Amino acid sequence: MTMVLRSLLVTTYALSYYGVFGCRNKGG
Repeated sequence: MTMVLRSLLVTTYALSYYGVFGCRNKGG
């Protein structure tokens, strides 16, 4: 269970990070 939670958290964090970078790259 912990592994799944950790994986989900990492995925969400990565997605958020990439999203911000993508938005910045496109906007900037």
